[in-house]
Amino acid sequence: MKFRFSPLQITVALWLFAGSCFSHPLVTPDGSERFPPVKLRAYGTVSGERTLIPGSSQSSVLTIRCESEPKAQLLLAKYLSDLGLLPGVRPMPLTTAHGVLAAREVEGQGVVAAARCGQVVYIFTAADSAALKALYESTLASDAKINATEAEIPVPMYLDRWDKHGFRFYYAPFVKPGHTENHEIRGPYDPTQDFAFAHQAGDVGLVVWNIPARDGVMDLNSREWVFDAAKRLN
Repeated sequence: MKFRFSPLQITVALWLFAGSCFSHPLVTPDGSERFPPVKLRAYGTVSGERTLIPGSSQSSVLTIRCESEPKAQLLLAKYLSDLGLLPGVRPMPLTTAHGVLAAREVEGQGVVAAARCGQVVYIFTAADSAALKALYESTLASDAKINATEAEIPVPMYLDRWDKHGFRFYYAPFVKPGHTENHEIRGPYDPTQDFAFAHQAGDVGLVVWNIPARDGVMDLNSREWVFDAAKRLN
C-alpha cells in the first residue's frame, strides 16, 4: 500500500516527536500551522510553524525554534537519525546557492532536508530535487548562516531507547552465567565483561530487578555499581 505524498507529511508529521513535540497547533487563514511553545524532556522549550507553499501541495517548510544552539543541534541530530531509520530513505546531496544540502529522497513520496541556523531548525519537503533546491534557496536569505544540514552531535542513548536500543536483557547483580546443567561457572568471574557484551551487542539495555531488602526499604546499594558501569559505556 502506498500513501499519498502531501507534502511528506507522513514523514514530517509522524516525527513531530510522536505527536507530542508541540501543543495543539493554531491554524492561520492561509493554512499555516503555528505551534505554541512547549517544554520537552531533553529538547527544552520549542515552538514552531509549518508553512505550505502556494501552488505546490507537495512543498512545505517546518520551522522549529529552540531555546539554545545545543538544543537545536540535538533536535537536528534526532530528526535525521529517525528519518534514516524509515524504509526507502536514501541520501541525495544537492548543490545549492548556499552550498551542499544533505537532502534525503523518500521512495515514492518526494524529498526532504533539514538545516540548522543558530537556534532554529528548518525541515523542507518537496516533490523532487529541483523543487527542494528552489524552496531551500528562497526560504533562507542569501547571507543566512547555515550551521549544518547533517547531524553535528550523536544522539544520546536514552533518546534512542525505543528507536535503536529497544532490546534489553534482564540483569541480576553478582549472579554468574550458567554453566553445564544450569550450574554457575566455577571460580572467580569478572562482571565487567557483561557490560562489554551488552555494548558489543548493539548497546542493548539492562533491566535490573530492584527488590526490597526489608519491608519498605529498597536495596539500591548492591545495584548502584551496575548503573555506573552501564553509564561508562554510553
